[in-house]
Amino acid sequence: MAARVDAMDGARARVVHAVLSPAALLEAVARAYSIPGPSACELLKLGLNDTYVLTAPRRRYVLRVYRAGWRSTDEIDYELALLAHLAARGVPVAAAILAEDGSSSLPILAPEGPRRAALFALLPGAPLRWGDEASSRLAGRLLGDVHAAADDFQGPPGRVRLDVDHLVDRSLAALRPFLEHRPEDRAYLDELAARLRDRVRAAAAEGLDWGPCHGDFSAKNLHLHRGALTVFDFDFCGPGWRAYDLLPARWHAARRGSAGLWEAFLRGYRDARPLGDHDVAAVPLFEAVRHVWAMGLRSAEVPYRGSARLGSAYLDYRLAAFRRWEREHRP
Repeated sequence: MAARVDAMDGARARVVHAVLSPAALLEAVARAYSIPGPSACELLKLGLNDTYVLTAPRRRYVLRVYRAGWRSTDEIDYELALLAHLAARGVPVAAAILAEDGSSSLPILAPEGPRRAALFALLPGAPLRWGDEASSRLAGRLLGDVHAAADDFQGPPGRVRLDVDHLVDRSLAALRPFLEHRPEDRAYLDELAARLRDRVRAAAAEGLDWGPCHGDFSAKNLHLHRGALTVFDFDFCGPGWRAYDLLPARWHAARRGSAGLWEAFLRGYRDARPLGDHDVAAVPLFEAVRHVWAMGLRSAEVPYRGSARLGSAYLDYRLAAFRRWEREHRP
């Protein structure tokens, strides 16, 4: 006969990710920030970080609440300092609004542990469609402006470097436990990772541009309003190879089957700063690196979002993408 367990025998269950009360966050923001009459707060979405929308009489704001354990305080400070640096250089970014005490983020004590929150103005406009060469060139110019303005950024230490150790090795380590039942695929990915590691290091040794990167310069993080483009969500930023930041633009062009979109993006980038042919040639290499990173990120998210997202269909899709990439980009 099975033993009866009531409320875990009185033990308190550990919380890994709590959904914080919008009302409580509204009160916290009202106390910490000089915002006239914030009247409402609503949860917009849950994810790696949780996003809330605050409404005040004259404008609306986005409150990002970082998940406990996702980013250290030093990493958050780096991101918000980079945004402030770019904004001071005139780059159209969504920089954090400072609290009354001058801090760029707000400590939140949650059931799972300390978290931090940052407040931003809600951007007008809509995500960039990236469907024509003019828009693609505009996006390229903005990324070039970001990189040019960030070249002299000396941020707080502690931010994860977007190198092969992080993008490939750590990602593969997170993924391996979910491939125990697929030993052949695990062996294939181990071999592929070794080849990617060697090729990236060889390309870097020949002089790839390195510096602060956005980390996810895709259409969903670009807002177009009255002809002006603004970039936001630097959650994946960090020191890295600039070719890695070019990758989303190449994907957008490939999905639309338009080499012209990619060329327009590169022209826009070169309107803002130089870009070597070696960096452009390395962009396809980072496509496979990005796939490894994406699988590792999804693996690390299992305790928070479940293992169903790592099912056979997903693994088959990613593995097919790797093999297709190898056929197209053999050295």
